[in-house]
Amino acid sequence: MHGAVGCWVDPETGALGRGRTRGHDDDITTIPGTDRSFVGYILPEWRAARDLALRAADAFPWARSIGWDIGLGESGPVLIEGNERWSPSLIQMPAPTGLLRGELRAVRDELGGAQRRSWRFGAGA
Repeated sequence: MHGAVGCWVDPETGALGRGRTRGHDDDITTIPGTDRSFVGYILPEWRAARDLALRAADAFPWARSIGWDIGLGESGPVLIEGNERWSPSLIQMPAPTGLLRGELRAVRDELGGAQRRSWRFGAGA
């Protein structure tokens, strides 16, 4: 995704936050090539799109991570595809805080992430 801007999306409201590109770490708040801000824009049909992604993820309980491509059209959200090899950095770069908290931390803990991490650094050998 050369030149693409990855934006933070508020999971509850669908409002866009700041963005970043892979080219530099500076925050981006306007559509490239314009002076038009995207911060605060509410994605249309956000709750329906989010629910579609969650239902799709439920269909693949063995998959640890899938990047869902969802189109937002006039007739509602459309699931385009799921990608096994996607780019988690696209959500991590513009994230306002670390992502290992709340529900994600609970999943990691349930799967034994803390135990695996200590083993990796030699503390639990």
